[in-house]
Amino acid sequence: MNNIQKVLCVFTSFFLMIQIFAAFSTVVAASGPKIQFLNVPAYGSRIENLTGVILDGIAADYQIGVYIFVDGWRTKKVEKINNDGYWTCDITTQNNDWDATHIAVFLFTRDFDLPLLKNDKIIPTSLFDNALFYEEINRRPMRTR
Repeated sequence: MNNIQKVLCVFTSFFLMIQIFAAFSTVVAASGPKIQFLNVPAYGSRIENLTGVILDGIAADYQIGVYIFVDGWRTKKVEKINNDGYWTCDITTQNNDWDATHIAVFLFTRDFDLPLLKNDKIIPTSLFDNALFYEEINRRPMRTR
């Protein structure tokens, strides 16, 4: 086997491993509850709420943790998750909240104790370790000419 054949063999093996891992990840990600976002307020919006729905689960079994980043991570409260899984969160309850550049949303079992963040520089690892679902949304100011 010459050097080109060896490189092709290694590349093909690596490519197959990536495909197998991606297929396994898709199956794992597809099972269990998740959140679909229905409205993500634009950067700078003071009147729109973050809204979504829990998919593939019974809403009463879960709670949602919402955190925004404005010079640090702040907790935002989801007041209620409806029986049909729909929920709303006002992410602009404090001054400058509309300038949040990141929104992190976690789905947990009802018995998880959500930590209160007040301008923390990082999100505690316990959130990631206990989350059934996690997604971070990045927002940036719109450019004007």
